[in-house]
Amino acid sequence: MENIIVVLVITAVFVFGYYVMRAVDRFLLENERRMTKEMEKKKPLVVYLEICHLRRLTRKLTSLERII
Repeated sequence: MENIIVVLVITAVFVFGYYVMRAVDRFLLENERRMTKEMEKKKPLVVYLEICHLRRLTRKLTSLERII
C-alpha cells in the first residue's frame, strides 16, 4: 500500500512539473518573439544612423581634400 502512494505522489509531481515547464516554455517563447520584433524595429534606425555618420565622414574628408 505504501508503494502505491509513493508511486502516485511521484507521478503527481512529474505531471505538475510537466505543466509548470510547459507554461515556462510558452512564456520564454513569447518573450523571445517580442524581443525579436523589438530588435527588428531598431535595426533600420541603426543602419540609418550609420549611413548618416558615413555621409558626415565623407563630407569631412572631402573638405580636408580641398584644404590640402
